[in-house]
Amino acid sequence: MDTIAKTLDVDPSRGVDEPSGRPHLPYKTLTAALGAAQGNTLIKLALGTYSTATGERFPITLPDGVMIVGQETTQGQGVV
Repeated sequence: MDTIAKTLDVDPSRGVDEPSGRPHLPYKTLTAALGAAQGNTLIKLALGTYSTATGERFPITLPDGVMIVGQETTQGQGVV
């Protein structure tokens, strides 16, 4: 991936699926964040479960130039 141009945050417990994705107001679903992502975007997942029960729509398709990372402090543990 080239230089990251945009970072979007996702938190299934405190996020909202409105145009935001910032740490103070993250997206609730990965699905919504992917819809807002453009090339060279990093999506950061907070701890939590990402499922249809939390609003995800499957299958999830990762666009070109978009990278997803789990919770950095726990090296992705706790992200399901």
